Amino acid sequence: MVAPGGGELDVRGLVRRVRAVLDKADALRLRTMKRAVEILQPAQAAELLVAAADMEIGFREFGLNYGSGRDK
Repeated sequence: MVAPGGGELDVRGLVRRVRAVLDKADALRLRTMKRAVEILQPAQAAELLVAAADMEIGFREFGLNYGSGRDK
């Protein structure tokens, strides 16, 4: 693949870098959620976890309903 400047584009390198960023973001989300659960009262922690699950389900449903836009 050719880069905008005319040189070769290192797609594999870009994919590795994006994967690393996504992995770090996942780790941050997990640490944040664990810390929040430690701080909250049990009932509050349960509400937070249910809300997070509902949000994740909503994102998934949105993606299934509207797709990535690549098929257009």
